[in-house]
Order: sequence, then structure tokens, then C-alpha cells
Amino acid sequence: MRLDCVRVGFVGSLVSLSGDDWVTGRLRELGFVPGQAIELLSRLVTGEPLVVRIGSARYALRRAEASCLEVEGS
Repeated sequence: MRLDCVRVGFVGSLVSLSGDDWVTGRLRELGFVPGQAIELLSRLVTGEPLVVRIGSARYALRRAEASCLEVEGS
């Protein structure tokens, strides 16, 4: 499932990245690589930004960026 579709509190791992090459390339540079543990910490009522933890870092992602991330629960 895509990261933008999961509920707050989701804990799992990143399976793959798909979508625009510029966006997925930038996400990879930030540490979003398949196999990494990922957690959805919060999201605003409007749906964005989504605050995620990957490794020991926290990031705020737009919905469009989160939709590029395929995840699976643990």
C-alpha cells in the first residue's frame, strides 16, 4: 500500500519507490531506500503534510511525495 493511504501510527518497512524520477531520487538521497523501517507519526486534518520517521530522522512530506512510497506493515 502507498504511504499516503495508511493511518497515523503505522509502523512498517519501505518496499519500493515509484513515480517522478526527480522526486524519488531526492527521497533516496534523504534515506528513503527499500528495507528501511518507516513510521507515520502524524498528519494534519487536511491530509498534509505527513510527518514520518525513517531511521532516526523525521521528515514532513507532501501527499504527492508520500504517494511515491510503497510500504508494508510489520
